[in-house]
Amino acid sequence: MNRPADALTIQRLTTEEGFSRLRGRWNALLEASSADHYFLRWEWLSTWWDAYKTSRDRLCILLLLRGEDLVGIAPFYVTNQSWKNIFKVRRLLFLGTTQESLVSEYMNIICRPGEEEAVVKRVINEVVQEDLCDDLSLHNIVTTSQTLPLLKKASEARQFLCNTSCEMESPYIHLPSSWEEFLSGCRPSLRHQIRSQQKKLFRYPAVSFRKTRDLSELERDFKEFVRLHQQRWEARRLPGSFAEGRFPLFQRRMAASMLEKGHLELKFLSIQGKNVAALYNIRYKDRVYYYQSGMDLSFDPTLAPGLLLHAHAIEEAIRDGMKEYDFLMRGSGDSYKKRWTGEYRTLCSIYLARPGIVKIVELIRNKARAIRSFAKASAERPKLISTILKRGEAIR
Repeated sequence: MNRPADALTIQRLTTEEGFSRLRGRWNALLEASSADHYFLRWEWLSTWWDAYKTSRDRLCILLLLRGEDLVGIAPFYVTNQSWKNIFKVRRLLFLGTTQESLVSEYMNIICRPGEEEAVVKRVINEVVQEDLCDDLSLHNIVTTSQTLPLLKKASEARQFLCNTSCEMESPYIHLPSSWEEFLSGCRPSLRHQIRSQQKKLFRYPAVSFRKTRDLSELERDFKEFVRLHQQRWEARRLPGSFAEGRFPLFQRRMAASMLEKGHLELKFLSIQGKNVAALYNIRYKDRVYYYQSGMDLSFDPTLAPGLLLHAHAIEEAIRDGMKEYDFLMRGSGDSYKKRWTGEYRTLCSIYLARPGIVKIVELIRNKARAIRSFAKASAERPKLISTILKRGEAIR
């Protein structure tokens, strides 16, 4: 059967050679889309794949075309997993994420504006028709994206199980035109802390803010950043991102690439020749992403070097005409991010299971979770009633 000239067709890319040839077309489509974040750029995802791929993984990038025009990219891969050593599960994920490690944010299916519904529907149809996987576990999608409701609609039409979960706040600052305007718009407590900390800082001799300028400085500076990052987390009895695994390799490769293209902002606060804080920020278009940090917690416990370095980075971003300072997702130990701003986006994960054994197992697990939650609530209800009655007696 002949297809209409403007029909949406799909190509599946499974080789690294094919992935490597996509750079220009990939980034051009991304920049034209509403999903234009640095973590979806070809260089980030291809470097991630080089560092994180295992023998269980295979590329499954879906290219959507109208004629010769690329109008959609689904940046996927498939990994083979085992469910309790009983049966195998072929799980489809976003490049840049694993089930255990979510090093990339603002993930999405990349679409030319106006093509979102057609692309997402075609992607789900391809999953079914070509039997690409048993389930899809797609993380860190901003909740305002059209992709979420479109995935739900297209998958439910195919009788998929659909769950959304793990909503996480991503605080950001909409940057004004001047540092003075930013300070005047801060909460009074934060404004007071910034000013008092700056006064305290400059009582020290030989205070400097600097950033990595070229590749000749990067090797030394990256090692110093890792040292400060690990020191910060190990002081909390936590391992830190660079303790082991694939993350250090990925970031070392990525840092060099970003520095050459002007996207890396590796900043240090030094006092009397000693580095006391470091920031790993990413600059892209008119946005600054705060990605990682580190600090020397042994230096003057009354000084807040992290706050001072963020303030310096924000002031510089305003001076350079940037429009946003994005703190990225707020974890359990990141309450300080909300002190800077009341604005935030929400990111979530969506899980889709095709009809079959995986869907049945997930339905049973969902029911078991609901029963446990009900049982817990029922067990706590008498305690709550008793507390209310005791308070009532105390009031009388």
